[in-house]
Amino acid sequence: MTLNFLVKEILSDCRVQKFHGPSRSTTNDTPLLKDILDKHQYTFFVMIDYPTIQLVPMKSCDEILEDNNYKPKEPPAVVIYDKFQNCIKDPSLSKFPQSLSEFYAVCPTTIHQEAAVLRTFSVSKELSIGLIERITEDDYQLINVACHNILKSDSLPAWPWKFCDTDWIFNQNVIKPVNGKLKKMVVSPQPTIKALYLFNFMIPFCRNFSTQLTTFYEKARESYGEDSFEIFGCMFDLENYRNHEEILTGMPWCTLDCTKEQMERIKHTFGVSEVPSLLLLDENNEVITKQGRHVVFADPEAENFPFKSWSWSVDRPIEWKAIRPWNFYRIWDVPSFVIFGDAEDENYIDSLLASIGEFQDSSLVSNGNSNGKRKNVSKTQFICNRSLLLFKCIEDDEFLTNYGLGEMLIPLVLIFDPRVGITIFKQEEISPEVLTDFISNYNNGTLQPDYSPLPFICSSLAPSDGPVSDMQAHHLESR
Repeated sequence: MTLNFLVKEILSDCRVQKFHGPSRSTTNDTPLLKDILDKHQYTFFVMIDYPTIQLVPMKSCDEILEDNNYKPKEPPAVVIYDKFQNCIKDPSLSKFPQSLSEFYAVCPTTIHQEAAVLRTFSVSKELSIGLIERITEDDYQLINVACHNILKSDSLPAWPWKFCDTDWIFNQNVIKPVNGKLKKMVVSPQPTIKALYLFNFMIPFCRNFSTQLTTFYEKARESYGEDSFEIFGCMFDLENYRNHEEILTGMPWCTLDCTKEQMERIKHTFGVSEVPSLLLLDENNEVITKQGRHVVFADPEAENFPFKSWSWSVDRPIEWKAIRPWNFYRIWDVPSFVIFGDAEDENYIDSLLASIGEFQDSSLVSNGNSNGKRKNVSKTQFICNRSLLLFKCIEDDEFLTNYGLGEMLIPLVLIFDPRVGITIFKQEEISPEVLTDFISNYNNGTLQPDYSPLPFICSSLAPSDGPVSDMQAHHLESR
């Protein structure tokens, strides 16, 4: 979701409350969020998603600017989006740099507005800090989603921390084994799906996952064609190995020929804080999912993911048969419209999904978000239209059982938003007309979720070759 769409559409009536950092005393001043962003060239946007979060020690704004020889007319402001509305009372607030110009706390929002905020800023931690730049009035850009990592580091990149361009990454020279020898090249044409793989070879978990990823990579290219999928590896400890050529020869994909500074830039661009990390990107370099590891765990033979035909389609269901309770809520960051049923219901379900597709397509055109070629709809257009990914799930009692839905009658229709929860369609009659009303009411924020997006039974029940606990992932420290 673009920041402009979030601020001017989703949060158009969102207000903030001004308060003072050291004393944490509030004022009666409650301006619109948009007015604060218009007032300051740069704004730190802090998202707290846990009631007892301890804020990370951060350098003061003066230190940040002095280290970078940058003297703006005004220091950045801080807007705090606190899900539990207790940040003003929390003594840990004193850890924020008091030299920042102004502090604001976002006033309570709806659950759907909150989901849009978390999605826009790619929040995956209890504490995330983004950086907003005001280009002109009414025009804002999210230039960094990982300030929480930068602020903990000893060495800082040049201010302002602008990490939003991704095209340069895939136009760099890469190293790839060809006939047993490493060859430098530029990948052309660009594949339909790209994977960015960040890892440290010295870490056993990374080496084990690389073995699984090799099978996934080879199967995908064999089944869908070499132009459909390519992995771009980013090996952070490459220079530590004298025999790195032998290591790279054993990896069939491309490895980015980057400097340490460029690797840090990649890490900050995507907000990556642990390895191994696998991100899947579309042909426009927009992130499909940051949880590519779980795609590999869910589909190790690359049989189901639509590599060759991927698009942000509003009218065609994704042929994805690996809907498991321990991976579905992780992989897809945007809301999904899912119909569960038996094999005998499949034709009926297909007709319902076709009607929903037509509804979303007409909405896309009427909102001016389509260029007449649905296959070219970008992720930004898809999200700004509030479209839903379409799925059908046939003969899958396991998923329903693990979400406490095993006793419900099928066909069962629901909207699954990993940022909000599961919203059940409760009417007995299922028709295209009532389903489109269901989607409209959901998008308008009039429906509340019925279940948490987290399954009752989590990854401990996954098969042995399935998801590995995130405790085994290793955190990256900024150099």
